[in-house]
Parts: sequence; structure tokens; C-alpha cells
Amino acid sequence: GERYPDFRPVCVLGRFRKPDDWEGSGVLVAPRWVLTAAHCILKKKRAPRFVRNLKVRFGSSSTDRSREYVVEEIRITLPMDARVLKPLLSDKVFKNGASNHADRNDIALLKLDRDVEGIPVAPLFEGRATPGVRVCLAGFGCFATGRQKRERQWKDDGRKRAGENILDRDGDGLIAFDFDNGQSERNTLRSNRLLDRSLSRMLGPGKSDAQSLPLEGCCYNGDSGGPIYARENDQWRVLGVSSFGTDYPLKGRRATTQYGDVNCSTRVPNHVDWIRRTIAGETDSPKDK
Repeated sequence: GERYPDFRPVCVLGRFRKPDDWEGSGVLVAPRWVLTAAHCILKKKRAPRFVRNLKVRFGSSSTDRSREYVVEEIRITLPMDARVLKPLLSDKVFKNGASNHADRNDIALLKLDRDVEGIPVAPLFEGRATPGVRVCLAGFGCFATGRQKRERQWKDDGRKRAGENILDRDGDGLIAFDFDNGQSERNTLRSNRLLDRSLSRMLGPGKSDAQSLPLEGCCYNGDSGGPIYARENDQWRVLGVSSFGTDYPLKGRRATTQYGDVNCSTRVPNHVDWIRRTIAGETDSPKDK
């Protein structure tokens, strides 16, 4: 099969009032529906609400308005309850057990004002993935070399980029991989010893190879909601939706960009039924019009 997925379905979402006014990435999964992460479309307030006046753009840059669509409706699986959504609205360190339910459900669907034409729909992964397989990731996030220790060293030009990695965990609602550079001390997921207990339980046991791939990459700010592709039935399918990351060393959620960082993504096969029922108009999940 193809060496890489077709990245045309990967899009950027935001209000676009100025060049850097965008919330994250997403992927087209039906002619009029985009899959993304719930935290990308939630406002960080005591009473959570959806981002208003949201638009979606396809193309290679967040400034490309030639394929712009208006978001008509937003759907999530979680209730609009501040206590439930708190883990998705905070960058604080994990508290054991507190974030499990929300982190497994960091997923949202956006209904567009019309069908997207000329761009293929990305198929959904349905089964279990085998750790050790190659995955591909894409989004409109920041980029760096893997040696930057401070956020101000990141670069952000709003362009779509992609990379590859090796899947290290296909866990309980989450998938994960680490950002390798061939050094064993940066091979964070070689065991779960460095992980918070809550995250360790969600990811499950496993191992990781320190060897990096030629286009080794990880997800960062702005890539949230973007797809993680893996092969199933000789086809590239969306296995994950980029959700959050942890620092190296693993002290909490991401504040740096370094080799050894771990990317965690919402496991799409857990939500395939919800996705299909929502697109078919058969769910009563929280929505915004």
C-alpha cells in the first residue's frame, strides 16, 4: 500500500479573525463532518461552552481561505458539566484517577454548512492496533527540532505538517507513542516506570524501541484534534485524535518540546459507533447550534 496517508482531509479550525486565531486541527470523516478533539472547541470557563463563530479551512496553510466552511453544529460525548470537563480545560499535572473519563472522551464532531467537495473522506480504524506498527500524524501545530526546552523557542507559521512514529501503546481509550532520537534515556515508553499511575493504567503495559524513524515526529500546540493514521485492511485509517502530551521528564502535561515527550491521542475505535450515529442524526449527545 501507500507509504503515507492522503493528508488532504486534514484541516484547521478557528475563528480566523487574525492570522493566528485558530483552535486546532481536525480531519474530514464524512462529506459534511469533521472529527477533532473536544478541548479544541471548549472555552476555558467555569461554565464551559463551545467556541462561537467557528470555521474550518482545508489546504496547506491556515491562511488559505479558498476552502473555508462554517461550523453549523458541534457534538461531544461528554456532558457540559464543569466538573466532568475540567481535565480537558486544564494543563495541570495529572491527579491519579481524576482525568480518566474525560481523557478517554476528548473527541468532537463538527457539522459544516455544506458538503466538502474535491477532498476524500478519511476512513475510521475499527479494530485493535498492534504496538510496534508505524503510524503517521498531521496537523497545523507548532514545530521545532526536539531540542527546545522553552515554549518561546517553538515556531508557528500555521502550515500543515506531517510526521511518522511507532505506536507504543494501544490502551484503554488512549493510544500513545514517544518522541525518539535513538538515545535510551529518552525512550520514555520503554516501560511505564516514568508514567503517572493514572496514565499508566489507561495506556496499559508495553515497551518501546529507542530507534527513531527518518521522519520521526510528535504532536504539539495546534496539532490537537489532528489525526493519527495507522494501516488496517491495507488502508490508512484514523486510529487516534491527538489529545495531549506529557513533558520529558514526565512531570505533567506538555510545556516543552523535547525528545522523550509522549503523545496521547483519543482512541477512535472506541467512538466509531457514536461517530456514525451522530452523523446519521441518531444521537442525543451535547450539541451547539
